[in-house]
Amino acid sequence: MSSLLHSPARRPEEHPLLQALLVRHGYPSLTPESLPDFLALPGESALFFVEDPQRFGETLDLAVILPELVAASPRPLRAGVLMPAAARALAPRYGIQRWPALVFVRGNDYLGALEGTHDWSEYLRLMPQLLAAAGTPAPVVGVPLTRLTSAAGAAS
Repeated sequence: MSSLLHSPARRPEEHPLLQALLVRHGYPSLTPESLPDFLALPGESALFFVEDPQRFGETLDLAVILPELVAASPRPLRAGVLMPAAARALAPRYGIQRWPALVFVRGNDYLGALEGTHDWSEYLRLMPQLLAAAGTPAPVVGVPLTRLTSAAGAAS
């Protein structure tokens, strides 16, 4: 197993642990274009936001944890993988600020996110709460919109 953890891959998505999610577990590799079709499926989903494991070693930890979380879920749970380019493109949409991350959704409804890695007991405690949550708009990351005022102070 240590050779899997330390074997360099040319690109993050070629890492054996990330490939296992796609091949062995059958999780789809999602893109901004394919995400809407994935979200249109019924039920809850966990979106795995992947970052380069050379820079964010916890990415590989979460790659090992994710199938166990799916198996331990109190409700049916689909998983999808967003490789680094897709993850970076979609991170602002879900308010992701720390890598790696799991975003829980029901359709287009945001249920919550777990950023970084956690103790197994924390996953088991938090995941049922997230999956039972009422959906809300995702906490978008970006520049807040403000009213512009003219030099005279009148709102424009």
